[in-house]
Amino acid sequence: MMITPDDCEVTQTIVQNLAGFAKIDRFSLTKCQNMTEFALSSQAGFFEHFANRLQQLLEQKELGVLILALANALARKNLYLALQQPLQEKFSFWQQYLQNLSADDIQKIPADDLLVFRALLNMDLKELPIAAVRSTGRWRLQFHPLRSLRPARNSGKAIDSLFQPFDPLAFHFNKPFLRKEILWQGEIAARPVRLLYNKFPFADYHGILVINAEACHPQYLQQQDCNSMQAIYQQLSPSLEMGMAYNSLGAMASVNHQHWQSFVSDSPYPIELDCWQHNGGGKPYPLRVKKYDSLPDAWPEIDRLQRGIQAFHIFMNNGCCWLIRRKRQGNYQTSAWNNGFAWSEAAGIFLAGTEADFRSVSALQIEQEFSRLATA
Repeated sequence: MMITPDDCEVTQTIVQNLAGFAKIDRFSLTKCQNMTEFALSSQAGFFEHFANRLQQLLEQKELGVLILALANALARKNLYLALQQPLQEKFSFWQQYLQNLSADDIQKIPADDLLVFRALLNMDLKELPIAAVRSTGRWRLQFHPLRSLRPARNSGKAIDSLFQPFDPLAFHFNKPFLRKEILWQGEIAARPVRLLYNKFPFADYHGILVINAEACHPQYLQQQDCNSMQAIYQQLSPSLEMGMAYNSLGAMASVNHQHWQSFVSDSPYPIELDCWQHNGGGKPYPLRVKKYDSLPDAWPEIDRLQRGIQAFHIFMNNGCCWLIRRKRQGNYQTSAWNNGFAWSEAAGIFLAGTEADFRSVSALQIEQEFSRLATA
């Protein structure tokens, strides 16, 4: 059961929000028993918890959480400015610490984290740009300096089935080293839910939401999964204005442990615009899209796509659900400027691979990129 600020003795003050929103109501809790519940009771509480938890992560002696904190801080200017000094101090610590470790001790550090950190050593931390977004036509482009360092895992692998058995030896969200990356954990709509930071974010307040993580379900939906996600979404969306998205295997899902991606957006994604046929307008969208009132309504089509080995994305925002079909990865070639084609790109916001591409790519180039992915 969630609580509201009225359940606590609070003093309301107006402050600059660390996570980058101009001015919001911030509550100083004096006798609130459960801060994690407060974090989900309002958007202001969630933003504050998101920022404060990042600060706490920087106190940990974990290379992975440094990478996570840096990537999430770079997503918003005010947050980066607030964390810039501890980030630089922790980066310098790890630079020196790794030089003094034995080969055996280095092998105890997750290989992905070592690869990313070694790539960061070739960059000037003080010169890394803050993530940026711009519009071009009906589409949007974004650039995040660390996103290109994300391990590919399954996201670049050609597959011949959307179902793959869960592999306990592969990367999954129950790994012990990920415990410190948990943003919130508890029950929502009577379901066990774990919300982790996205280590390489490409959306505002980007998270990874795992329902019943210990059950180790693969990234393949069942009807009850859709019912559970709808119940959770209906509880989170009114208070947090949070959206949810899903990549099937073959549609850039990088981890075969069932998960959704959460985000908070202060403006609609291009796929939500009224001009498109799937929203009642007259213009055809570049991909095949169906709009539904709820995720359970989409289940028969989701089931058909999975059985037909048809890759897809699900996008849930502002009370609606869009089901997007696309070619499977490995069956198309993206342009050099495109950093991948997952749910955000399918919904109209593209991640550029370099800052130069971010400045130069046009709406026409984006529409040409869509054509590479479109199905018959």
